[in-house]
Amino acid sequence: MTIIRFIGDTHGKVITMGRMMISAPDQKSIHVGDVGFGWDNDKDQHEKLLRAYRYIPGDHKFIRGNHDSLHCIKHHFKSWWMRDGEYFPEYDMMTIGGAYTRNPSSYFEGRNWWIDEEMTHYHMQRVYDRYMEIEPSILVTHDLPLKVSQELYSLPDYKMFKNRTSSFFNILFERKPPRLWIAGHWHVKRVGKVGDTLFVVVPQDGYVDIRMENDEYKLL
Repeated sequence: MTIIRFIGDTHGKVITMGRMMISAPDQKSIHVGDVGFGWDNDKDQHEKLLRAYRYIPGDHKFIRGNHDSLHCIKHHFKSWWMRDGEYFPEYDMMTIGGAYTRNPSSYFEGRNWWIDEEMTHYHMQRVYDRYMEIEPSILVTHDLPLKVSQELYSLPDYKMFKNRTSSFFNILFERKPPRLWIAGHWHVKRVGKVGDTLFVVVPQDGYVDIRMENDEYKLL
């Protein structure tokens, strides 16, 4: 039996993130993206994030969000990165990061917006093939399937949020829905069933603890 703490978007607030990592029940955490890697090229924040992952006791990892620099992750944080399409058999869990930033023109490329924030179509095809082969019971992503975000957040017109990543997640959900889907990105906590899948959206600057035991899980 293991308890994993899923940490929501913290956007560079290292102290907030560190407190949640330190207090994780079994010293295990997974950050669901928008950690703040590379944000504004802030060297002080970069060093603080490195110290958090190097020195906080336990097993602490993350998936990437749309407000995380993939270049920064690959060069400085890859030891703690759960890659897009990576599978963890001990939990029957797959992770997929990245998302689309609405109104990217209001950001600055290389400082707080990155052109590779979403997977390429080629990478999506590879992840799709692997997902369909494995059929994991748990999926951890930064964003939600488009149709699910509409239902959980009562969006008036879900099409305005349409993008490559959420549309890709629609396909996964429609063809092989997992039993549990954990995400961030939307900042406001939601827990609800859509079809046979339980969706858990981790709140911004907050967390959700989930007990994993064999093929079962329980929200604490």
